[in-house]
Amino acid sequence: MSDDGTQSQLNSRFNQGSTASSAVLPTPSLKLDFRMSVKLNPLISVGKTVWGQRNWISFSSGEWSALWGRGTVVQGGQDNQLVTEELSTFLETNYLLKTDDTDPAYITVKTTGWRTGDKETLQKLLDPQLANEVSPHDYKFRLYVRMESGDARYSFVNTSMWIASAARYGSEGKLFAQSQSLWY
Repeated sequence: MSDDGTQSQLNSRFNQGSTASSAVLPTPSLKLDFRMSVKLNPLISVGKTVWGQRNWISFSSGEWSALWGRGTVVQGGQDNQLVTEELSTFLETNYLLKTDDTDPAYITVKTTGWRTGDKETLQKLLDPQLANEVSPHDYKFRLYVRMESGDARYSFVNTSMWIASAARYGSEGKLFAQSQSLWY
C-alpha cells in the first residue's frame, strides 16, 4: 500500500470532518549515512534485578565513518543491558566520537533500543563463542540514536535523528551498527 493509501486508511478512522481525518503529512524517509565498529571489553554482570539480568559492557576502542565525517570511538563508552526472561535485551549506550579533523571535534552519542528474536538465537548471541555463528538477519537489533556536539562544524547532529540496525559478533567482542538519518 502506498503512503497516500496508508494515510487515507488511518485518516478514515478519525471522526469525519475533523482535522485529523483530512490532514496529509509528509512521510519521513531514511538515508544511510553512518556506520561504526566498536571493540568491547568483557561483560560485567551486575546481577539479576526485578526487571531482569543487568549487564555492563564498556567500549575499548572503535571507528566510525559517515557521509559527513569519520573518526574513532573514544575508549570508555558503555553499553548498559537488561536481558529479559525471554532473552530479549534492552540496551542503552553512551559513548563519545572523536573526528579525524586536524582540530578534532567530539560528538556524544546516546542510543536506546532492543535486540529481539527467537530464544535459541538470542542464547547464542549471549555466548561469545557462538555469537559469530548467528546471522544479523536472524534477529532484530534496532536502536534510536541521538548525537550532540558543541563544535559548530557538527552542530547539525544536535537536531538530527538516526535509526540503526546493529549486529553482535562475540569472539571478537565487536558491535557493528549502521544508521539512517531522518534529517540533517
